[in-house]
Amino acid sequence: MDTGLSYNRGMQQPDYCPLCRFDRTRFVDSVRNLDAHCVTDAPDLVETHSCYFVCEQCGTVFQYPPPTFDEMANYFKNTKVSDSAIFLDVKKDLFQQRLGFLKTHIGLASGRVVEVGCREGNFLKLLKDTYGYDVFGIDPSEHATQMARSVNNIDTKTATLESLDLKAEGLYQAFDLAYVMHAMEYVYEPGPFLTQLVQLIKPGGYLYLEVPYLGYPYETLICGKYIFRQQLSHFLGSGLGLFLKSLGITVTETLIDTGHAYPSFQVMGRKLSYAELGESLFRQELNHMNARYIEAGQKLSQLLTDYSQVALWGAGYDLHRVLTLMPSLIQPDKLVLIDENPNKQGKQLCGIPIHASVSVTTAKILAITPSAEALRQDILKDVQQRFPNVPVVELFAESEKKDTLNIV
Repeated sequence: MDTGLSYNRGMQQPDYCPLCRFDRTRFVDSVRNLDAHCVTDAPDLVETHSCYFVCEQCGTVFQYPPPTFDEMANYFKNTKVSDSAIFLDVKKDLFQQRLGFLKTHIGLASGRVVEVGCREGNFLKLLKDTYGYDVFGIDPSEHATQMARSVNNIDTKTATLESLDLKAEGLYQAFDLAYVMHAMEYVYEPGPFLTQLVQLIKPGGYLYLEVPYLGYPYETLICGKYIFRQQLSHFLGSGLGLFLKSLGITVTETLIDTGHAYPSFQVMGRKLSYAELGESLFRQELNHMNARYIEAGQKLSQLLTDYSQVALWGAGYDLHRVLTLMPSLIQPDKLVLIDENPNKQGKQLCGIPIHASVSVTTAKILAITPSAEALRQDILKDVQQRFPNVPVVELFAESEKKDTLNIV
């Protein structure tokens, strides 16, 4: 059965990273596994090989090809769902540690919590009984969610997160906290999973995510003790944090836990409110815009170094931003400013007089200053007619490399 990933199984190299979709990955190693959980229907236990690749952008290590959906379904079908009372007793210290982590970082005031990969709902029950949260669970196992409802009285949905229409289900931005503990490593494509997960959280709400820790001393990984065939991905904390940031999640705390069954990486993040998101996006755009102006200013600086005089065509907003960001470029003795708008002619921009093109008799080099491509092309036609033998530079040409001036 197809896994749903658009990998080309005829090639050794996967097409992309399942977290960030970056298209450069490289082979790491292969691991031999015993089919002890009966993930296949073979009459005897069989040995399987899992090949692992690393993403060169985010550092995620993942299996290729991954187990099929049928193999994964058999694994969860043959993995016994624990008895609730016994399970809580065995996991009590682990759950209490996680509750303490949450209490420290979000206070655990009243609100709604969703756990994705909730199994039989033991942690949700503890959270509900201890702090009075309104809790909800999502898990693909019908048997597990039935236990959550019947034994722990937890409201659940039997489904994978990626399959849900959150708005139709009334789950879109419905929760103050989304909690995922050792579930994402079983997901075929963690990138879309996280994107959907963030949509569960209200603006200003929190995310708790726990995955196997890739940074544990490497000799423990070589023996395979902490690598299982059903764990499809292993995540690097920095790469995971950058991906969460791209989804509007600010990582507020991280913790490495090596005191339980296998090392874990815990991430607490906060989803930006609408006001914070708007401010953040605006600042990103402003920073991007200023970076373009500084890049244009660096080109102009090089021209001023190489030529005794530089003509600039276009006395507008873009040139004004370049000169105000880099005032050392304001050199009236070396700059000749041209603009065909009669309302601008005879005035000054940053102390530089503005001339009509007909009043400029000669130019050693001419730089077109507007950032809008259509306007640049119109000016370029005028420049080629007025100064046919003068080399021309477009300060904001999109196709230029940063280290060239693209003189035409």
